Amino acid sequence: MEGLPAGYSQSDIMAALAAASQRPKPPTSSFADHSKHDLTVSGSFDGVPINARRLVCPRDGCGCVIVGPKVASWEECEGAILPHDATPFPPPGNTAYWRVDGGPYAFDNIGFSRNVDATLPAGAPGAGGKVKWLICAECDIGPIGWTTEGGQSSWVAADRVRYGEAPTPTSK
Repeated sequence: MEGLPAGYSQSDIMAALAAASQRPKPPTSSFADHSKHDLTVSGSFDGVPINARRLVCPRDGCGCVIVGPKVASWEECEGAILPHDATPFPPPGNTAYWRVDGGPYAFDNIGFSRNVDATLPAGAPGAGGKVKWLICAECDIGPIGWTTEGGQSSWVAADRVRYGEAPTPTSK
């Protein structure tokens, strides 16, 4: 068969892919399982707390890492910003977000919707630009956050992601 590495059949490759998809995913926990203090560390963003854990897709079985530790800063906003009708998410219980600066390349994995006909509430970060919803790059669940067209900052809802284990301190 053309295009396959020498010595491997198509069934060998399919078996390897199936085995890889069955590997156990690292344990994660939800926002409700933590306090702000447990999820953040003192950061270099002008004293604003930053994420101490990986932000992971909320869908059971997905496990896609959205952003790694020490990349996003904690931000609280007034009122609900993300839509909750026609999504798998309940109405927002909090208004806490992870701000990710640096554009799409600051993420490990993220997907973007096309520009949508949505208006962010007055005072919401990024209000005034054309909205793009953030979704999981692997399973497309979302929206888990938003950005604006051409913007270099994005916001991920703290209660719409799961959290990886806290890194273990290294001994010196």
